[in-house]
Amino acid sequence: MFGDKPKQFPQHVALVMVPEFTMMPVTSAIEPLRIANRLSEKALYKWTMHSVDGKPVAASNGILAMVEGDLASVPEQATIIVCGGLSIQHHADKRLIAWLRKVARRGVDIGAMQFIHQRLLDLRDQGLAILLVSSDVDEILALSDRILVMYEGRLRAELDPDATTEEELGMLMGGGTRRGEGE
Repeated sequence: MFGDKPKQFPQHVALVMVPEFTMMPVTSAIEPLRIANRLSEKALYKWTMHSVDGKPVAASNGILAMVEGDLASVPEQATIIVCGGLSIQHHADKRLIAWLRKVARRGVDIGAMQFIHQRLLDLRDQGLAILLVSSDVDEILALSDRILVMYEGRLRAELDPDATTEEELGMLMGGGTRRGEGE
C-alpha cells in the first residue's frame, strides 16, 4: 500500500489495538482515510479494528474500543497499523509478536508513519490546510510548507523548510538561537 499504486479499491487498513493504546494516533490514522473517501465521493479506503483475542480493548484514557475480530480476522491484503501506547512494553503479547512475524514473512506492509505522511501530503495537494505538531525534525522538514517553532509556550521562529537545516531547526526547538542571533 505504501508508495504502490493500489490494485483494487477500497484499500483495507486493519488497526490492531493493543491495551492502553493512545487514542489520538488512532483517530489521526482514520481521519485522513475518511476525508479521502468523502472528497472523492467513493470508498477509496475502509478500516477495521482488531485485537489479539477479538475482545474490546481499553485505551489509555479508559474508553473501551469495540473490535471486529481477532488477529485471524485481519484480511490478508490489509495494511496493518499496530496501535499502542506509552506502556507498550507491558503489553507485548507473544501471540501478537508471532502473528506480526508471520504477516511480515508474507510481505504485507506493516507501518503507520509513511502511510499517514502520504495521506497528509495528498490532502495538502487537494488544497486542505494541515496543522502538524511534531518534535521529529525529519518529519517536520519533509511535510511542512512553513515551520513555526515554539519553545516554552512562545513562538521562536518562522522558517522555510527548503532553507532550513536539521541542525538549525533542532537548535531552535531546544531553545537555542540562530547563528548570529543574540539572546
